[in-house]
Amino acid sequence: MKTIRVSATNARNNFFNLLNQVMYENTRVIINKAGVKNEAVIEPKVPKEEELKKRMKILKETFGIWKDVPDSRIYDDRLRGKRAKEYLKRARKWDV
Repeated sequence: MKTIRVSATNARNNFFNLLNQVMYENTRVIINKAGVKNEAVIEPKVPKEEELKKRMKILKETFGIWKDVPDSRIYDDRLRGKRAKEYLKRARKWDV
């Protein structure tokens, strides 16, 4: 796991960038504040194996739930845009 150290000011100014690094790039962020001995650590939550098995069971039970629903209904009611169309194609192929 990659670890980066940043100042509190830098963390405040780049919060969403740091959050994306934690969530999507498996990065630990350590935030230091000037004049304070303590530091804040933000790291991704790694799900336990039982939790992953439970999620997979739910996904397998619901697999194919959207196969008979017209695309236009899904786009209008729940998802919008190009990314939604791409996600729907992947979901129908079980490639999520």
